[in-house]
Amino acid sequence: QRWLLLHCCEAACEKGVTLNVHSVLQAWTIVARLQRIEKRLGQARRSDKQKWRAYCVRQLGGAQRRHDFRQMWFWARKLSDTGLGPHSRYYGYVAPVTPTVHDWIEYLKKPGPQGGCEAKLLATKEVYDGEIPMLREMREVGALRSSQHAPFAYGGGRQRFFSASSSVPLNIQKKQQQSWAQLHATQEASEDLQRLLIGLRAVRPFKKPPPWGLPAEIWKTLLYGHAALSIQAVNIVHKLLWYVFLAIRISARQPIEWTTSMAAALPKHNGKKSCPGFRLIHLLEFIGKSWTSQLWKESSYKQPWWSFGFAPHKRREQAILQQRVLQHRLHGAPVHGSWFFAKKDIANAFMSIKKEALHAAIHNRNFQRSHEMLLHQRVDDSLVVLKGMGDDAALLTTGVGCLPGDTAAPQQFAEAYNGALQRWDTDIISGNFGKVRLPLALHDSREDIRADLTMTVLADDLARAGYCTSSEDLFRQIQMWDSTLDRHLATLGISQNLDKSKFLVANPSDFPLAHPSICKQLEYVGSVLSHDGSIAPEIQQRLKKAKRAWMTLRKFWSSAAPEKFKVTCYRALVQNALLSGLEAAVLDKEHIDKMEMQQMQYLRKLMCGGACYKTLKRTLDGRQYVQFNALTNQVVRELTGVPTLQSELSARRLKWLQQLVRWYSAGAPTLHLLEAKFLWESEEQISQTGKLTQATNPWTLQFYSDIKTAVRKLPHLQQLFGSIGWWFIYTEEFQTIKPCVIKSYDSAAAVVVSYEDFAKQFETQGDTRTAKSLFLDRYYRHLASLTQE
Repeated sequence: QRWLLLHCCEAACEKGVTLNVHSVLQAWTIVARLQRIEKRLGQARRSDKQKWRAYCVRQLGGAQRRHDFRQMWFWARKLSDTGLGPHSRYYGYVAPVTPTVHDWIEYLKKPGPQGGCEAKLLATKEVYDGEIPMLREMREVGALRSSQHAPFAYGGGRQRFFSASSSVPLNIQKKQQQSWAQLHATQEASEDLQRLLIGLRAVRPFKKPPPWGLPAEIWKTLLYGHAALSIQAVNIVHKLLWYVFLAIRISARQPIEWTTSMAAALPKHNGKKSCPGFRLIHLLEFIGKSWTSQLWKESSYKQPWWSFGFAPHKRREQAILQQRVLQHRLHGAPVHGSWFFAKKDIANAFMSIKKEALHAAIHNRNFQRSHEMLLHQRVDDSLVVLKGMGDDAALLTTGVGCLPGDTAAPQQFAEAYNGALQRWDTDIISGNFGKVRLPLALHDSREDIRADLTMTVLADDLARAGYCTSSEDLFRQIQMWDSTLDRHLATLGISQNLDKSKFLVANPSDFPLAHPSICKQLEYVGSVLSHDGSIAPEIQQRLKKAKRAWMTLRKFWSSAAPEKFKVTCYRALVQNALLSGLEAAVLDKEHIDKMEMQQMQYLRKLMCGGACYKTLKRTLDGRQYVQFNALTNQVVRELTGVPTLQSELSARRLKWLQQLVRWYSAGAPTLHLLEAKFLWESEEQISQTGKLTQATNPWTLQFYSDIKTAVRKLPHLQQLFGSIGWWFIYTEEFQTIKPCVIKSYDSAAAVVVSYEDFAKQFETQGDTRTAKSLFLDRYYRHLASLTQE
């Protein structure tokens, strides 16, 4: 106040204003009042904020009692006060420039590799009717059915779009039904209804439908029944849907609403402007999507062993593990030269592939003729509705690409893409470059199998390993690989994204790093690969991802939310980000300690002061003071229920190994990589008796150590494991092991009691606070006894 008053006086003097005591005191009074008002305003803001946070905590507690995890996460994000959501979405972000519908139309008209899908404009609308976009214009062009005849929208054709005849009523009379439906169509309609009931159960809740569809929760209530619905009402809905499927089978056409997607633009935050800075998310009608997904499962397809995307019982960690193990074992290969690793990426892959390639993928599955016709029609009749700001909207048909948002679309793309890669792989092996080189193949003497492990594919991300003798040889292979791959991809209508093509070389000093494609480390399917096999860059990335996940719920960790739910959020959000993909890595003690230190910092912050205890001390002159003593890491883990990262990783690896053995057809390449030897290697990885050899790779040693740790806690399996060693994984007893037995809190001799023992005693009484206080009291008394000794 004094400074502000002095400043006002100086300003008045400079302007020549005469000041007296009264005016000075009056100005001082005004300044004091303003400051009091500002102080009260700050207090009111803080009070309102505290009330709001207390309200959020109460709502979170109520959701926890109801076991409503969706609401729990909702209020947790409200408490975080960051505006960050899942999948790196920022709810408070407003794009400075939002593309209009006209911009999207011009962008989607481009070829697939340039970001478009060769779209054609069918109709536009300036006035939005509300229920169904562009209803009037769609009726004029016949692109959508009349709203009065919902079950009979016989849409179809890439060139023409038909709606139901106005003479067909909604309720089908029994005589008309008998005249229309033959026995085969009636039977297929009944089977389609069962497919819908099975497929709809797999739909996740709280997904947004397009404007012309209903939420999945409403469909489930109508089809599966509810306490508020009678059995007769459910039967009526089943009968109406049976009529819909009967009409579909007779006309061999799906409703056009089932093949139309509603596009929603989400910002990518990639620094690009207009349409390239946004990602289109497509919404499909749940009934058609669920039914088609079950129809697609009527036939199976045997994917190549090197394909790990969109395949059941396969994980991306298998592709990472294969490249890491191959890189490690190539260091000892008796070849003159150096290995290299190539990563390829496809530009706008799913929306660029030709529809002829998708039709070929459907035909190769050998569906029934009636099923195949409906799947072909679903690909041909794919439409996209664009809704812009205000009332602007447009209807487009796609010239290339999969049906956006469809469940079967990724598998259709993968099957067509894998076919082109198989031809590319054959050309490389049989060409001049492949004939003069030692093949990077494994030989499993136990099953007499030879498998080439040079290539891995996950979705559209392609990786391939090779070796070269000189820099000229490397560039010749790069040029040959690119030209051959471009030739095969051109048959599908897709092309490489050369900006994302990278090469990793074992000895970068021997090669000119000035080449833009050669680098010392690169990211492949979320994991960082280094030229020297070091895991340090991967650990640094995991620590950054964990910190980013922690900051997503920044203020939530220090709130008054239940500690148990905080631990649940930590394990789901932060710990998973910290350990993602590390099952396929071999970690040493230094890296484990670095991650463990990061985790302990998070757990202590999460406990909000509960990770320490107070003791009353006296100085030499008799004065008292309070000393804060930190709990040990083991006690913090006991209280939060979070095991050590090393035991958590061991449990995850053991569970993964069980899945590889259980689904042997999907896990066989990974198991061969761990067990078999390469053609240039003289010693087996594992002996015939199951014992490890001197040539055993570190990954097999790590898995073996995990099994040994688990068996050590299960005495009835020790004899069997000791007799057959590694081959123990192929026994039924191995599948009975629960991976959680490996998890531990690093209990030391100084800890005389476990928190879990107390918690089990008081769980039946519902008094977990008593169990925790007893545990801490016992622990403090033990520390006091040690201090006295």
